Amino acid sequence: MSEYIDQKKEEFDKTFEMLQKELSSIRAGSASPALVESIMVDAYGNKTPIPQLASVSVPEPRQIVIQPWDASLLKSIEKAIADSDIGASPVNEGEVIRIVIPPLTEERRDDFVKQTKKKCEDSKVRIRTTRESIKDAIHKAEKDKEITEDEKYRHVEKLDAAIREHQDKVDSICQQKETEIRS
Repeated sequence: MSEYIDQKKEEFDKTFEMLQKELSSIRAGSASPALVESIMVDAYGNKTPIPQLASVSVPEPRQIVIQPWDASLLKSIEKAIADSDIGASPVNEGEVIRIVIPPLTEERRDDFVKQTKKKCEDSKVRIRTTRESIKDAIHKAEKDKEITEDEKYRHVEKLDAAIREHQDKVDSICQQKETEIRS
C-alpha cells in the first residue's frame, strides 16, 4: 500500500509542476518569455506553441521580441498573440514582433490575482481527488483483509501528511505569485 501512496505522490508532484507552469504564464508586471510560451499559433496546418516557431527574447524589462524562423509566420504569430489574454498588443515590425508590456493597473492586478487563486484552488481540488482515490483503495484493502485496521490508520496518516505537504507547497507558490503580482 505504501507503494501506492508513493506512486500517487508523483501525481501530486506533476500537479504542482503543472501549477508552476500555469502561474508562469500569468503576467506580474514585467516581460518574461513564459508569457508567450503557451500561446498556440496556426502554422503549417497545426497548432504550435510560439517557442517552436521563433526565438523569444526579453531585451528590456517591459518588452518581448519574437523573431520567427520562417518570416511567413509573422501574421499568424501576431494574430495568435492579439487573440490571447496577455494584456499587451503585438507590433509587427517586418522581421520581428515586438510586444511592449504596459504597467499593470490595479484592476488588472486584481484580475491576475483572481486567476492565480483559481489555478491554485484547481490544483488543490486535483490533489484532494487523488487523495480520495488513495483513501478508497486503503479502505478496500482493509475490507478485503489485505491490511489490518491499524495498518489502515497508519496509511491514512501517511497519506494526510503527504497531502498537507503538497497543499502547503501550493499555498506557498500561490502566495509568492500574488506578492509578485501586487508589487
